[in-house]
Amino acid sequence: HIREETLCLEGLEKEYTLLFLTDTHVIVRQEDAPPQEAENEASRYPEFQNEEGVPSEEQFQEWIRYANEMQVDAVLLGGDIIDTPSEANLKWLEEQLSGLNMPYLYVNGNHDWTYPWEYMTETGRETYLPLLAPFMQDNTAIHSLDFGEFTVVGIDDSTNQVDGEALAGYE
Repeated sequence: HIREETLCLEGLEKEYTLLFLTDTHVIVRQEDAPPQEAENEASRYPEFQNEEGVPSEEQFQEWIRYANEMQVDAVLLGGDIIDTPSEANLKWLEEQLSGLNMPYLYVNGNHDWTYPWEYMTETGRETYLPLLAPFMQDNTAIHSLDFGEFTVVGIDDSTNQVDGEALAGYE
């Protein structure tokens, strides 16, 4: 679903345009994927297409082009951008985000760092969550995007709670 919202923040000197994307659940199929990953990809791939049958990875690429054409001030990524932390998905994500001509803020969702067989496990958190750190200012718990007049802060709540340590030092 596409929606346009206007927020008015008192005291701002200029107008800002932000593009917010979430829950795209991109699945980049990989020929040499381990069997468990390949099976998961095959079963979930058809789920993330629009009404015209365009897969989410193509839709996301269009949003990147749109952001650059419209020269938005930043792109805010609200989680579940990729459906799993597979090697193919992470490589694709890096390629897409490196194509932006503006800053972005990426907040991970539960799918960005989990697989169904390691869903919310400590092994999953230790093994896969760190793979997203390069997209999140090397801090998957909390990071920010400062516009001078205001700051957007991204806080990981992918487990439906906020780790108290994430807020240490932020007041």
